[in-house]
Amino acid sequence: MADLFLQASAEFPAQAYRTLLSRWWDDGPRLCVCGQNPSLADRDRSDPTITRCVRRARDLGFAGLDMVNLYPLVTPYPDLMFAVPDALGVEYGIDADAVILDAARKAGMVIAAWGGDRRQAERATHVRRMLNQHGIPLYALGFTLDGAPRHPSRLAYSVQPEVWGAA
Repeated sequence: MADLFLQASAEFPAQAYRTLLSRWWDDGPRLCVCGQNPSLADRDRSDPTITRCVRRARDLGFAGLDMVNLYPLVTPYPDLMFAVPDALGVEYGIDADAVILDAARKAGMVIAAWGGDRRQAERATHVRRMLNQHGIPLYALGFTLDGAPRHPSRLAYSVQPEVWGAA
């Protein structure tokens, strides 16, 4: 499916870090999806995950998509990301929590979609609690056997978001 959006933006506060990727086609609430780490999508180019999330946002009736991640380091390889000492970008002044919280506050719905990689469990719990503490309901598209929110890339579009209880 081709990207069908009118506007696009991406925030790269440092060369290898993307904090926010947005696609929108109308005015109104957007779907916020929080993944594990950004792949190679940018303002002008989508990857399969972004394409699927855009379609899901449209199907759910939202006016756009804001994609954030537990870790802003750009790489399609999680093993590489976990080998980098500063995957959060703190050394570059990046406040990943603030970006996630800002996007979540503006969203009509927030879907956790970071998958079940156990290496991010502590960070995922931190973000989930932060959103809960700010009264932001968190949804998921189903759960892994370990209870982590499933990644949207291989899920049927018929899978609907379900509320994910407090951390």
